[in-house]
Amino acid sequence: MQIILFSNGSTITLYKLFRFPPHKYKIIINDLQTGELIFCSGNYFYSKLIQKFTKSIWSQVGIIYKDEALDRILILESGKIYGVWFASLSKYLKNYRGKNKPYKGKIVVTRISPEIPITLSQNAISCGMDELTKPFDNWEIIRIIISLIFIIAKESTIKTTSAAN
Repeated sequence: MQIILFSNGSTITLYKLFRFPPHKYKIIINDLQTGELIFCSGNYFYSKLIQKFTKSIWSQVGIIYKDEALDRILILESGKIYGVWFASLSKYLKNYRGKNKPYKGKIVVTRISPEIPITLSQNAISCGMDELTKPFDNWEIIRIIISLIFIIAKESTIKTTSAAN
């Protein structure tokens, strides 16, 4: 599994995503920094739903946390079952979700430009740590889904009305 590094600030389209040159993890591991953002474009059912409803190529986003003392690169992310957690980037690349297979999809690591102070990155990680294992609010998820359904229905009605005129 390879990672795409991207830092020039332009928009990443699906077309561009599949044409970026990938980098081997072992080559870039020393260049990764706490506070960098990681975007995932998954090829899983749930990923495709997220992409469809958000009209985005991305299905997951996280923040890189580099623990020098443990020599680990972790991703602070969240999911529907466990809430906020840390995932090992090397596990993403080799043993995603304990299935002995890499993550199915593209992974992009981005650098924020201009560079933000390390204290801001550390504060963001600290806030995430305060939320570790806090499960999602199921009612909030339902509210978001209903809102998305109404937005899609409204857009569909507008397109149908425009086409009829």
